[in-house]
Amino acid sequence: MILIYFIILILSAFFTFLLIQKYNSTHKKPTPDKVKQIIFNFNERFMIKSNLSEAEVEHFLAKALERYFKNVKTQASMNGRERIDIDINQELGIEVKLSKLLKKTNERNRLLGQMDLYRSRKYIEKPLITVIAGLPSDLVSAHILEVEKLLKNKNIEVILLPLFEEL
Repeated sequence: MILIYFIILILSAFFTFLLIQKYNSTHKKPTPDKVKQIIFNFNERFMIKSNLSEAEVEHFLAKALERYFKNVKTQASMNGRERIDIDINQELGIEVKLSKLLKKTNERNRLLGQMDLYRSRKYIEKPLITVIAGLPSDLVSAHILEVEKLLKNKNIEVILLPLFEEL
């Protein structure tokens, strides 16, 4: 009888180990699709407001991602003075920009330069995402669509995140 209990205990421990390994392998690795889904689901529930600063939007997004990934860092160093807004497990980088700031040509050029630098320094073969947050009407403007096209040509995922007006 004790032998049966021992075998059941060993088998249950083995299956628990397999389940944990399966869970860890599917939930650890960040992908652009997972990140996109998490961000949109978070925004639908909490309705990020349009009057927030870029740093505040970054903070909210990082907090949402921390629930799904283990090592989420904000303002992660790029081996120099540069810092990417959000880094997940040193496998995926996210830069957050407000659409209203990208109306200025120098801010658009700065973003494109930042993404080139991030790609060459740390995310050579890793996913890189730009989240452009703003009012829905701003996200369809010509300058945002141009930036989105330029980033996609550089193999950088773009997430257009609608923010909600303060009532």
